[in-house]
Amino acid sequence: MKAVEPLVQAGSPRSSSDHELTFCWGSASADPQSFILQDWSWTLAKKMDREYVWLQCTETGDLNYRTQIRVKGGIDEKVKEGFKKFCPRLRKHTLHKIKRK
Repeated sequence: MKAVEPLVQAGSPRSSSDHELTFCWGSASADPQSFILQDWSWTLAKKMDREYVWLQCTETGDLNYRTQIRVKGGIDEKVKEGFKKFCPRLRKHTLHKIKRK
């Protein structure tokens, strides 16, 4: 059987247990706080291209479901056609279309 070599050689700086781990966020002057703020603004922009809509049953007119759709770049044709969802009043699956409030 072949002996497995350790990834870190004995005596190297990485082998000491008191070695401090440092992170670099792209530049030496950038602090981690600014990285967190940049990450937060990216997720905020990503959430802004979505919109809450109601799904209305075409047979009863009930607003049974509320969901998010992506509106950036236009609404997809499949979404505009509607979804087959369960209608509790009729107790069967029916076509539900988008209704914006």
